[in-house]
Amino acid sequence: MPFWKDHSKLLILLLVLAAGILITSPYVNLQVYLSQGDHGRDLYAAQAVYRGELPYRDFWWVYGPLMPYYYGLFFKIFGTHIGSMIIGELFLKILGGILVALSLMEVASDLAAFLCACWFMLFQQDFFFTYNHIGGLVMVLGVVFCLLSYIQRN
Repeated sequence: MPFWKDHSKLLILLLVLAAGILITSPYVNLQVYLSQGDHGRDLYAAQAVYRGELPYRDFWWVYGPLMPYYYGLFFKIFGTHIGSMIIGELFLKILGGILVALSLMEVASDLAAFLCACWFMLFQQDFFFTYNHIGGLVMVLGVVFCLLSYIQRN
């Protein structure tokens, strides 16, 4: 049964969301490490996309084209400052926790899924020097969830 039709699984996902907000809320105004080159490049790319420029054509960009648009959207919503990037990164961290929970609900108990999702959001190791790797990690977790769902349900 899909998770949106099973009330116990939906409750676990809401608990993961609440725990994710609680776990990540202290980091909304905190940037632990600041790497001048990479963070500046990421901030510039999001700001350039926000202004209407295109990656690879109007400015140099080494990663895939999705993340400048993603963070440009957060600039549009929250304003053009590093806090917007941090909120976008924390949103991806919570989404990653939800995907961990969804993946584990396919193969383990709901309690194990909840605990692993909380562990992911607490101790998720990311590269501190760029905001882009968390987007790739969330994409991989989404693929894992889709594969486990396919294997379990054919």
